[in-house]
Amino acid sequence: MNKIVISTDTNCSLTKQQALDLGIYLLSMPITIDGNQYFEHETISYQQFMDKLTSGSAVSTSQPSLAALQLLWDEALKNNDTESLKALESSKDSIIAQFAKMQNAGRDENMLTVYT
Repeated sequence: MNKIVISTDTNCSLTKQQALDLGIYLLSMPITIDGNQYFEHETISYQQFMDKLTSGSAVSTSQPSLAALQLLWDEALKNNDTESLKALESSKDSIIAQFAKMQNAGRDENMLTVYT
């Protein structure tokens, strides 16, 4: 088992199709617009997001839930002949990076690595 699986979130600027073509597991970032929650590349397109952003809508973002992250990582490890998952993150202080540290507790330290 030497295959490496890569995961990242939609802040990486890859489209859903590009990530699929590259075999990268992509976690959609939550976006709140005028009180309604959307998920980037799933329930709102880039163009729709830009239209809302430029029209003066109240827009905020947040980190994905730990449950969504766990589901993504579980799927990535289950669907691939690997025990190594590499996550790309913009900050070592992100909740995703912190969660990865917790997931590695008591396991092989190389199972999950977060690159910032």
